[in-house]
Amino acid sequence: MGNIVHKTKIHPEEINVVTAHEVNNDCVDDIRETFLEACMFPLNPSEDVAGQYIWINVNVRDPLFIQYQENGFKISTNDKDLTLGPVWLKKKRK
Repeated sequence: MGNIVHKTKIHPEEINVVTAHEVNNDCVDDIRETFLEACMFPLNPSEDVAGQYIWINVNVRDPLFIQYQENGFKISTNDKDLTLGPVWLKKKRK
C-alpha cells in the first residue's frame, strides 16, 4: 500500500460545518421507547416498519367488520369512540 495524493480538491465546493449540540439522555430514551413501542405495537401500516401484520382499513358499519374480527383481525386504534368511520384492523403474519 502506498500514499494517495490528490492533485485536485476532493470537494470543489465549500463544505458547511455545523456545531454539534449535546443531546439530553432523557430525550434519547423517550425517542427509543416511542420507536420500540411503535415497532412492537403499531397502530397503522406506516408504523409497521417490519411488516409483521396484515392490514385492512374498514368502516365500522361495514357488514364484513365482524367477519374480519372472527377471522383473527384486531382493531388497532387509540380512539375509544368507534361509532363512525373507518378503522384499521391488523392480523399477525404467519
